[in-house]
Parts: sequence; C-alpha cells; structure tokens
Amino acid sequence: MIEDVATVVAEKGEDVVIESIRKSSCSSCGAGSACGTNVLATLFDQNSRNPRLTLKNTVGAKVGDKVIVGIDEKIVIKSSFFVYIVPVLSMILFAAIGLVAGDYIGMESDAASSILGLVGLLLGFGWLYYYSKKLATEKQYKPVILRVDNTHPDCESKD
Repeated sequence: MIEDVATVVAEKGEDVVIESIRKSSCSSCGAGSACGTNVLATLFDQNSRNPRLTLKNTVGAKVGDKVIVGIDEKIVIKSSFFVYIVPVLSMILFAAIGLVAGDYIGMESDAASSILGLVGLLLGFGWLYYYSKKLATEKQYKPVILRVDNTHPDCESKD
C-alpha cells in the first residue's frame, strides 16, 4: 500500500474532502537553483493548488485532521504501465505499418512511417484517455482513508 498524508478540509455527509500537500524532492536536493527541474517546479508550483479528493469517511475524520490515504501499489504499477507503454507501442506499430504500406499507397516509406507513427501516438493517447475515464469509476482504482494521524506537523499547508 502506498501511503501519503492529507488534510481534511470539508465534510460532505458520509464523505470528506481531503487536500494533499504537494511535496517536491527538489527542496532537499543540493543542486538547488542550478537545476532546471527545480526552476520549472518552482515556476509551476507557485500558481497551482494542492490536489483535492472526495473520499468515503470510514475513519470518522473531522475537518482539520491529518489522515493517511493509501492506494494499492499494484494499481499504481498497472496504471504507470498503461500511461508509458500503450502510446509508445501504438506509435511503433503504426510506424511499422507505415514503412510497409508506404510503397503501396504511393508515398515514401519514411514519410508514411512518420505520419502513421504520429497518428498511432495520438490514437494511443486517445485510447488511454477513454480507458482512464472508465477506470476512474471503479472502486479499486480510488484511494482510501486508512487512519487519522495528527502526528505530522511538517505537512502544514503553505497557503
């Protein structure tokens, strides 16, 4: 189970709205401002809010409580596989089809491969978008509140 700390910011009947505190590993790195990733993270993080989720309140958490939220690591690994591999495999498959079909449709095989590779990449992302919408409704793909834990003073919001 992958766990993270979040703060309960609202109650909605049997559900609670939690806010996860965004953490950046850049803050503890020695490279500091010399690193491009740190500069980009700082730039984009200034205007972004901490992510909020509405979850079933199975532990009796109240507004202001710190809670431990978890999700099964198998789900994270499976999701990561789909996000990274599906678009790439789709692009490679369509590019290979373009290499073979280029001569038959009267195009240079490199041009057909490039165009179909891009089409395959876009189709892979499109499939991923609709598949993720379907999975978002399934219970096993949602995080759960594991317990109330107010022993994390370092997780205060930086608003």
